[in-house]
Amino acid sequence: MTEQPTFKPRPKMDRWLRDRGMGTRHLGERWGISPQGASRYLLPFGDDRRIVPGEDKIADVLEWTRGEVVAADWYPPELSGAPLPASVGSLERTQ
Repeated sequence: MTEQPTFKPRPKMDRWLRDRGMGTRHLGERWGISPQGASRYLLPFGDDRRIVPGEDKIADVLEWTRGEVVAADWYPPELSGAPLPASVGSLERTQ
């Protein structure tokens, strides 16, 4: 009997980058960190090396993706059923 690989979901940002032909290098450049550092934010849920971004990075992604990736998308599906506070509101910056 052949074992099927276990699907390990990742943060939505991983798919958003891939769909646009981008990857950890682009995320790292945007955040001023190395591609290796950026890759830790995109690891599968449950990976002990994975980092959940802080509010500043989540706010940047919300703006960059024009709301396609929200705060809840950085958490496992079973935890992100409702939008978190940082994922609601206007995308406009206040001066």
